[in-house]
Amino acid sequence: MAKHYEGPKPEGVSSTHDAVTTTFYIPQSAIGDMYEMEASGIALARAKSPEVKAFARMMIEDHKISSAALRKFVADNPVNIAIPKNMDARRNAMLSSLQSASDDAFDAEYVSQQAAAHQEALNLHGSYSKNGDYPALKILAQSTVQLVAHHKKVVDALDNRFGPPT
Repeated sequence: MAKHYEGPKPEGVSSTHDAVTTTFYIPQSAIGDMYEMEASGIALARAKSPEVKAFARMMIEDHKISSAALRKFVADNPVNIAIPKNMDARRNAMLSSLQSASDDAFDAEYVSQQAAAHQEALNLHGSYSKNGDYPALKILAQSTVQLVAHHKKVVDALDNRFGPPT
């Protein structure tokens, strides 16, 4: 968990060793991508730091790609699981918290949320890539682990720099 994040907490997957089913993984992966793109769109409009804006741009670009890969997987495989069209209440609460952050606290709030969200995503994708119940989807999860691990490294450095929101 990010050191400074005090908002809604990740749920469901607490480590990369948890068993994760396809019926849990697909919606959670899709919702995670939705959250990343929405939060990062807000950050592009409100962040002051050029580094935070650059991170937000990377999030939008990369999560569009991972989201498209998941949609293609669902379309091409007989999993019978729909991609959700809306985010869950927890991520909507995170977005509300981000939208209501003061201008001075915005960058720290965004970075802190991103650090927490990327730990959650690393747990989700890592768990499925190791313990998932659909072999072809495990391969997609593994490629997503590599992407999320890179994002986590970048956001953890930003989290160390920005500290807790004021």
